[in-house]
Amino acid sequence: MSNHLINLDFFKKASFFYNSFTIKLPILLLIFLLHCNREKAIAQLAFEKEVQGYYTEAIYHYNQALKINPNYSFANARLGFLLSESQLSIIPAIHHLEKARSDSQDDTKISLKLIDLTLFILDFENGRRLQKEIANKISPETSELITKIAECLEASTPKDKHKLMDEIDSMEFPPDTNMIYRSLALCYENGGESVKAEEIVTNYRRTASLVH
Repeated sequence: MSNHLINLDFFKKASFFYNSFTIKLPILLLIFLLHCNREKAIAQLAFEKEVQGYYTEAIYHYNQALKINPNYSFANARLGFLLSESQLSIIPAIHHLEKARSDSQDDTKISLKLIDLTLFILDFENGRRLQKEIANKISPETSELITKIAECLEASTPKDKHKLMDEIDSMEFPPDTNMIYRSLALCYENGGESVKAEEIVTNYRRTASLVH
C-alpha cells in the first residue's frame, strides 16, 4: 500500500512538471527565436530608416545589429554602403564590405563597391585583384570602365589623364556605374575637372546608398 502511494505521489509530481514544462516550452522557444533574430529585426529597422533617408539613425541601428552578430552579412553590407558615402569613413566602409563579401561572394554590388573604394584610396593591387575575381560576373562595359578609371588614377602626367578622361567621356556608362562613382569622380578631380567630378557625385551618390 505504501509503495502504491509513493508511486502515485511520484506520478502526480511528474505530471505537474510535465504540464508546466509543456506550457512554458512555447514561451521559451519564442524567447529563444526572438533572441536569435534580434539582429535581423534591428537591421530591418535600420534599412527602413535608410530608405526614408534617415542615414544617421540607420547607421546607428546597423551598428547595434552588428554588436549582436558581428558577422551579419546584410548589416555589414548596408553599413559599408552608407559609410562609403563619406570620404571620412572610407576605411571603415571597406572593413564592413570585406566582412560582408566573405559571406556573399556572389554579390557583385559588394565587390564593385569594394573595387571603387580600393581605387579611391589608390590601392590598385587590390582593386585589380577584385576586378579579376568578378570578371565573369560583370559586363564587359563595367570591366572596361573600371580599367579606365584605374589607368586614369595611375596616370602620371596631365596629358595622359586628359586622354583617359576623353576616352571615359566617349563611353556609355553601364547601369552599375553608381557602384563605382567615387573612384570615377576622383579621376576627374585629379585631372582638374572638379565640376565634372561634382556632377558625378551628385548624380550617383543617393542611388548607391539605396542599393539592396
